[in-house]
Amino acid sequence: MAKSDLISGSIWDEYSNEVVRRMNNPQNKGEITEERAKELGAKLIIADFGAESCGDAVRLYWAVDESTDKIVEAKFLSFGCFTSNTWVNTPTKRVQIKDLKVGDKVITWNGLEITENTIEEIRTTLMEKEELQKTTFIKENGKEFSLISSKKHPYWNVKNELQLAEDLKVGDELFEITEKLLKSNNGMKITKIESVLGVVEEEQDLIKEDNKIVMHDLVLEENGNGHVYFTDRVASHNCGTAISSSDVMAELCIGKTVDEAIKITNIDVEHALRDNPDTPAVPPQKMHCSVMAYDVIKKAAATYKGVDMESFETEEIICECARVSLGTIQEVIKINNLTTIEQITDYTKAGAFCKSCVKPGGHEEKEIYLVDILENSLNNNEVETNNTSHFNDLTTVQQIREIESILDRDIRPMLAMDGGNIELIDIKQNNGKNIIYVRYLGACSGCSSGDLTLGFIEEKLKQELQEDNLELIYT
Repeated sequence: MAKSDLISGSIWDEYSNEVVRRMNNPQNKGEITEERAKELGAKLIIADFGAESCGDAVRLYWAVDESTDKIVEAKFLSFGCFTSNTWVNTPTKRVQIKDLKVGDKVITWNGLEITENTIEEIRTTLMEKEELQKTTFIKENGKEFSLISSKKHPYWNVKNELQLAEDLKVGDELFEITEKLLKSNNGMKITKIESVLGVVEEEQDLIKEDNKIVMHDLVLEENGNGHVYFTDRVASHNCGTAISSSDVMAELCIGKTVDEAIKITNIDVEHALRDNPDTPAVPPQKMHCSVMAYDVIKKAAATYKGVDMESFETEEIICECARVSLGTIQEVIKINNLTTIEQITDYTKAGAFCKSCVKPGGHEEKEIYLVDILENSLNNNEVETNNTSHFNDLTTVQQIREIESILDRDIRPMLAMDGGNIELIDIKQNNGKNIIYVRYLGACSGCSSGDLTLGFIEEKLKQELQEDNLELIYT
């Protein structure tokens, strides 16, 4: 597959060579059958994971030696692709997927509402007829229509669940749109499912090459609104960027126990895709693809252990890309007196990648965002400040940071005007009193006004710390 077939423009330049290599030639793509698992003397585990907010989907296969819980083989499958004559819903009309162009708009779903997004890339690939499936639906007017897709293409049913084409059954209902309204309780009903081996030749307008079928898929703008598009009103989509992440994810699982595999994070996956340790493998907005790899590992482990995948999370994760928990963010804000989102990102990396955790409007809806956490923390700090002194409740490290912050803001700039400075040496408790030891530097050292200045600094610290039981001593 050519470079221009995958990614174009400046976005291409932000991908590592390793990402491109695995995208074009994944080493662990495929499936493990029951027969293969028996050959290995292992238990077959199959896990599907998808996110309806962005349309990504992946299937993970594990062959696990039950005597050791070790993963002896791992494979993955990414999903997608429609034939060239598939109709796609745009804001003005239906257009066959082969006639769409980069920059065209299509109707999308962002997990909350029907909206629009712009095509960033159109991918094509060749598939064998055996890999395809024809699914027939019935419209409200009683007329039937069919979609030919890969068997691994994900659809979204009326329960907001991912279903692969090969797992659909007659009578199942999928999300549909009518006049840009999502009809989630009365979906498009399936009336027939069949192999395409005997019907492909009837489709005269299919684009074919080397006796294979040319399949098409759309990549929508990452920062756009909605990534699930509609083929003849049926909700479906996938993201090819996840191929490289899934390939590495499967590779990292091999040879590990199930408990060890659970510890593989999206950060591990992204770092394994780097050409060098200091250069990210993917642009920030694509970091969520490696998050999906992390999630499908949890799903596989949960299936093997017979537990809920959420049981592996001991803390509420706010930033999925950087795996930063709510508790960590709250603690960092408090200890370091952070007041902006940019500071939170600098200290924790939360919000540094896809930015969906920063505020509402990203590609994934959250129950709580960084802006909410910051606001709540600032409000709590204000309440604490208005109450009795909390200085004695802080650890020594926290006390030092509080004092250093006041010195930097209110004292050192004043001393610097006369060529001086002040250094915090230590904090000790003596009969319930906080003794703060400092040392004058520069022009302040030996200055005749040192005692007066020290008295001013002591009063300033008492005022800012709201702690009267405090004494400043210079050494």
